[in-house]
Amino acid sequence: MEHGADGAGLIELFATAPAVVLIDATRSGAAPGTVQQFDAAAGPLQADLFHYSTHRFGLAEAVETARALGDLPARLVVWGIEGADFGPGEGLSASVDMAARALVTRLKEEMGPW
Repeated sequence: MEHGADGAGLIELFATAPAVVLIDATRSGAAPGTVQQFDAAAGPLQADLFHYSTHRFGLAEAVETARALGDLPARLVVWGIEGADFGPGEGLSASVDMAARALVTRLKEEMGPW
């Protein structure tokens, strides 16, 4: 599922699914395309990693709001892919595109058939 709206829409998803895996852009200063994994069910996400969006209510805020409401899924894994350029425009840099494709392939293999 692709979710392009603000983080508030994620809360609804969290409340209806026992397990959720999310992929989002991060900005930590690592090399573009660097992949990081976070167990968001175990504790808060580092909000400044996930705030590069056109939305004021992003992923970290959605996770913590759902946690406060008791609507966080039992398993919530967030994968962050370090972005290269957060300015206006479309498309991914080559390193980010390659990392995203590799991560999706990996997750498909690990999760098996739905």
